[in-house]
Amino acid sequence: MSTAEQVRLLRERITDEVFLALGMSKSGLLRRNLGWLLRLPTQRFADIFSSADQAARDKGLQGAGQELLKNLSVQVHAKGLENLPLSGPLIVVSNHPGAYDSAALAASIPRPDVKIIAYEIPFYHALEYIQQHMIFVSPNPDLRMSALRAAIEHLRTGGALIQFGTGRIDPDPLVQAGSAENLQNWSPSLEIMLRKAPETQLTLAMVSGVLMQRFARHPLTYLRKHPIDRRRIAEFTQVIWQLITGKESDVSPRISFAPPIATTQLQSESSGRWMESIIARARTLLAEHNRTPLPGFFGERQGEGEKSLSGST
Repeated sequence: MSTAEQVRLLRERITDEVFLALGMSKSGLLRRNLGWLLRLPTQRFADIFSSADQAARDKGLQGAGQELLKNLSVQVHAKGLENLPLSGPLIVVSNHPGAYDSAALAASIPRPDVKIIAYEIPFYHALEYIQQHMIFVSPNPDLRMSALRAAIEHLRTGGALIQFGTGRIDPDPLVQAGSAENLQNWSPSLEIMLRKAPETQLTLAMVSGVLMQRFARHPLTYLRKHPIDRRRIAEFTQVIWQLITGKESDVSPRISFAPPIATTQLQSESSGRWMESIIARARTLLAEHNRTPLPGFFGERQGEGEKSLSGST
């Protein structure tokens, strides 16, 4: 499709997602009559993602992430990039506070073979090149095993994966409570992948600072009862505000990457399920992440100096 056609499709589909986040139908009366109110931010959002999709064509998922961060004026501070293996099967598993975290993680991992596991929504299918770096988890429970099989096959061929531990939007550790408790909800599919592809290394990651305080408790969030739904509204409201005002983001997202773990280490630490050891390590990483002041974060591999990831190359 042409760029203009892609942008139009992206605009319509992200508008649908906003109404769904508010608990409304994407084909209902409110969507049909009020969707135009979102035309300005959704047009800009679509333009930004179309540009990122073109970057993915030439530079893979990392290039797409960098392009998104640049166009959203988001500067990410990353610590522990030297811990990321540059080859061989790898899973980077992270918490998922939403907003800019996917772009930040993608921009941080310098591997052309990295794919991200994501819940399937129509919006992603309008991204011709980015979707080639994604493994979709179907909304149909009967089809979800296909994503697990695809992920295992990618690891067995030496590829890298980004997985969000819960697969849902988590609290932002910097502005919302419950991050440590939420680690207990990490999916056991992680252990299945590691056991089925035992040569895989596991790198834990923690992200915080993607959400502004005022949007974490925005009045619109109270339209929904479930905390996950409220967090989804918070991220949408923040990004919409940024796109309408054109202001640079107030946030300073931070990522911590832990040293890689081999499956033999998990085996020696656990008498049974590996998830207990993984979650314990994640709690330790989260505590260290929360204790580290912002100047302690850096954005280059060890020995290459200190700077942040702003999307520029």
